[in-house]
Amino acid sequence: QLFAESVVLAALGGVVGVGVAFGGINAIRRMAPADLPRFDALHLNGTMLAFSLALSMLVAVAFGMLPMLQAGGSNPGDVMGASSTRGLTATLARRQMQRLLVGAEIVLAMVLLVGAGLLARSLGTLLTMDRGFETTGVINVTLQAWGYYPTGESRATYVREVTRRLSGMPGVQAVGMTSSLPLSSAIGMERTSVVVEASPVVASSERPTVHVASATGGYFAALKIPVRSGRVFEGSDAAGAMPVAMVNDAFVRAYLGRAVPLGTHVTLGFMSRPIERTVIGVVADTRHDGLASDPEPMIYLPHAQAPTGAVQLVVRSSAPLETVQRAVRAELIAMNGSMPIAEVTSLDARLSQSLRGRRFNLALLSAFSIAALLLAAIGIYGMMMHLTGERTSEIGIRIAIGANPTSVVWLVLQQSIVLAAVSMLAGAACALALTQMMRSMLFGITALDPATYVGSGMLLFGIAVIAAWLPARRLSSIDPAAVLRAQ
Repeated sequence: QLFAESVVLAALGGVVGVGVAFGGINAIRRMAPADLPRFDALHLNGTMLAFSLALSMLVAVAFGMLPMLQAGGSNPGDVMGASSTRGLTATLARRQMQRLLVGAEIVLAMVLLVGAGLLARSLGTLLTMDRGFETTGVINVTLQAWGYYPTGESRATYVREVTRRLSGMPGVQAVGMTSSLPLSSAIGMERTSVVVEASPVVASSERPTVHVASATGGYFAALKIPVRSGRVFEGSDAAGAMPVAMVNDAFVRAYLGRAVPLGTHVTLGFMSRPIERTVIGVVADTRHDGLASDPEPMIYLPHAQAPTGAVQLVVRSSAPLETVQRAVRAELIAMNGSMPIAEVTSLDARLSQSLRGRRFNLALLSAFSIAALLLAAIGIYGMMMHLTGERTSEIGIRIAIGANPTSVVWLVLQQSIVLAAVSMLAGAACALALTQMMRSMLFGITALDPATYVGSGMLLFGIAVIAAWLPARRLSSIDPAAVLRAQ
C-alpha cells in the first residue's frame, strides 16, 4: 500500500512537472538573450520527457523506501505502547530526520533568495543610475550610406538634408546623427590614438587610445546629453572650416587634469590623416558599452568634417513612437528608395535589450528561489501538522489541568522558529561563500550587501513562521474533554 501511494504521487507530480516545464521553456525562449548558446535548440523532446518522468518515479520510490522499511520493521509492542523506550527512540529519530530535511530546505531557500536579491538590487541600481543620456521618446534608425554616397561631401549633404527634413515633422523636438550610439553594436571604427597638447597627465611621447565618434550638434539635444562648457557643433563647422572637436568629462579627467579644456588642441586621425583640432565643448559622460561599463574618454568630431557613411539617426519627438517610426521610414524612402534601412527601433527598446541578459539571470534565479521557498514552507507546514497530530493528546491534557492554550501553542511553535532561525544562519553562511562567484554579475553593490541578507532573512523567516503557525493554531481550539474521553 505504501509503495502504491508513492508511485501514484510520483506519477502525478511528474505529469504536473512536465506541464510546468512546457510553460517554463516557453518563458525562457521569450526572455533569453539572443546570444544564449544553442538558443534555437531549446525544446522538450520525448527522450527528455521520458527521462524526467522516470527520474521522478525513481526518486519518489527511493525516498519512500526508508519509511516503508521503518514501518515494516516496527515492533508491534512498540507501536501499541508508544511510551516504551524503543518506541520513544524511534519517534525522536523520525522527528530529528524531519527537522534535518526541513532545515536543508530552508538553507537552500536562503541561498537562492540572497542570490536573487543581489541580482534584483543590481538591476535596480542600473535602472536608476545616471547613464548620461535619456532614452524616453527617442527613436533610432541605423543607416549604411557608403555605397550610395561614396564621397565625403555627398555623405555630409545627405545627413544635412535628412536632418532638415525630419526636423520639420510634427512633434519632432531634435534630430541628430552619430557614428557611435550608446547601447548599440559598433558599425564602424570607434577607437583611435590621440595626441593631447600640453597635457599635464600624458607625456608628449604617449598616444593614448580613445573612443571617437562623428556626430551632429542635434545628436546631443536628441539624447539630452548635458553640455558642461563651450558649445556643440553648428552648421559653421563645415569641411573647410577650422577643425574642431568635443570631449567628455572622462577625457578631461584622464588627460587634462585640472586644465581648462576649451581651446586645447588634440591631434587624431579619423577617416583621414592625423589632424590637429581645437576643443570647443565638453559634454557629460555616457555609458556606451552598457550601463554596467565605466565611462571612457571620448572625442566627438563634427560629421561634416568626418563624414562617415555608417550612421545612427536619432529623433526625439513628443508624438507616439509608432507614428514617428512610420513617418521617419517613409521620409527616408522618399529621399533614397534604393538605400536599405537596416533597423528602426526606440532607444527604450535598446536599453531593454542591453539589460535582457541580467533580467534573464534574475528571472531564472527568482524562479528557483520561489520554488525553494515553497518547498521550505510546505516542509515546515507538514512537519508541524505531523507534530501537532502526535501531541494532540499531550496538549489536551495540559489544557485540561489549567495550561493557557496560547502558551501551549507557543511552546510547540517555538521549535519551528528555532529551527528556521538556525537554518537561516547556516544558509546565510553558505550564501556568503557561494555568492562570491556572482561578483561579475553585480553592479553597484557587493556580494556581502547587508540589506539583501537582512531582507531575504526577514522574508524567509516570516513565511516560516506563518507556515508553522497555521497548524499550531489548531491546538488552541482543542476540547480537553474530548481528548480525555479518547484517552
